[in-house]
Amino acid sequence: MARLVVQWAEVALDQYLALDQRRRVSVDACLQTLAEVPDGPGSWYDLSSDTWTAADPDAAGVVVYTFRADRPKLVVLRLIYL
Repeated sequence: MARLVVQWAEVALDQYLALDQRRRVSVDACLQTLAEVPDGPGSWYDLSSDTWTAADPDAAGVVVYTFRADRPKLVVLRLIYL
């Protein structure tokens, strides 16, 4: 699969901008990996909502996203951090 373009839902972008710098770096690293392998190890699919979830590299939270193999984009829907 070709590298996916990452797009942000408005609510997810607002959540990202509210994070401190350390967590933003972690989210960026997670998204780089997901853009290459969106359904790889550490990600899981929720059939009921047709979304994917992946833990970020330092396990401080999760990224909720969607993608389709036939379209070259990954859409970040929500960030969940404690």
